[in-house]
Amino acid sequence: MVLIEPTPRLPCSGTEPGAEPACKINAALLALDQEALALPCGLLDDATIAAQGLDPGRNPLQMWYAHWVVVTHQGASFYSLTLHADAFCPGGAHGWTEQSAVLFDLTTGAKVDPFTLLPVALRPDTPFPPAPLDPVPLDPVPLDPVPLDPAPLAPDGQTPPPLTAPPHTLPPLTALYLEVLAKTDPTGAADCAGTITQQQALTPDQTMDFLLYPEAATRSLILTPQGLAHAARPCEIGVPLDLPLLESLGADPRLIVDLQP
Repeated sequence: MVLIEPTPRLPCSGTEPGAEPACKINAALLALDQEALALPCGLLDDATIAAQGLDPGRNPLQMWYAHWVVVTHQGASFYSLTLHADAFCPGGAHGWTEQSAVLFDLTTGAKVDPFTLLPVALRPDTPFPPAPLDPVPLDPVPLDPVPLDPAPLAPDGQTPPPLTAPPHTLPPLTALYLEVLAKTDPTGAADCAGTITQQQALTPDQTMDFLLYPEAATRSLILTPQGLAHAARPCEIGVPLDLPLLESLGADPRLIVDLQP
């Protein structure tokens, strides 16, 4: 079964004052709908399957694919949607889900990277300094020959464990996420903080993947981890970056105004 919901359109006559940004946004939304129509499983029509003698299981009737849209915010400056997909491909071990966010500037009609609403230091593409290492001693190197004996044994007779590097500083955005998660969802933090930290450790020199979008219902930016393993998907918990926090962080002033009651 294939269920595809089109993105909602903005009022656009093409002649009214200020209509151009809305028409530009609608053109971008149409392109998103056309992308959603490209079925995710590499499926073929019946005629091609028969002509090439392929597995009938590649018929679209043997798959599940649902695509739907949620308008999360429409203010004076920004228009935000989340796009959702839920699919199961024939022959797959399990289904998959996908969520993405699209943000538009209502004054220009341009698509906006949601992370530009945050201060520069919190953006995923901003380099961040690694954790400082312990200072290296500057004593002269001893002239005695280095012993070639095995590592000395600990008092209990066991070989001491190898030295480990100091922990790496978390990127600011990941650290902010864990801080807000602990405040807003202590149970989720207890269950998932380790999972998030381990995921971040896979790419220690860059921020792990997050989804970010404004949400009118909570008057906040929603920050959600992305790209976790299938078994860890329950840890993709969205947290609200509320107005007081956004103001203290120095988020985009137009967003602050847009989210005000």
